[in-house]
Order: sequence, then structure tokens, then C-alpha cells
Amino acid sequence: MSQFSLEERLNRLKDKYLSSKNQEFSNVHLSKVKKKLIILEKERCRCRLEREDTKKIDDKIEKLKKELIDVMKEE
Repeated sequence: MSQFSLEERLNRLKDKYLSSKNQEFSNVHLSKVKKKLIILEKERCRCRLEREDTKKIDDKIEKLKKELIDVMKEE
């Protein structure tokens, strides 16, 4: 009986540890995506000021926004 409870507790701890690791990964990933998005927005503004083509940057921004939305939905 005590062996079963010990095994059960170990499984719970393992699950808790794995879920916290996933949450950490999610938070780190989310902050990286946000940083990339900010950098691309700044680059887009610079390109507009210099009258350059912003199509590639706009595409990257849209892709990152979709990725950000997906990550936020998972949480």
C-alpha cells in the first residue's frame, strides 16, 4: 500500500515538474516572439521613412502575430 502511494506521489511530482517546464518554455517563447515583433515593427517604420519596400517585413510581422496568437491560445 505504501509503495503504491509513493509511486503515485512520484508520478504527481513528475507531472507537476513537466507542466512547469512547459510553462517556462511557453513564457520564454512568448517573450522571444514579442521581441522579434517589436524589432520588425521598428524596421518597418525605418523602411517606410526611407521609402523602401516593406512587403517582406509585413509578411514576417503577420507570421509572428499569428504565432503569438497561437501561443497565447495554448495558455
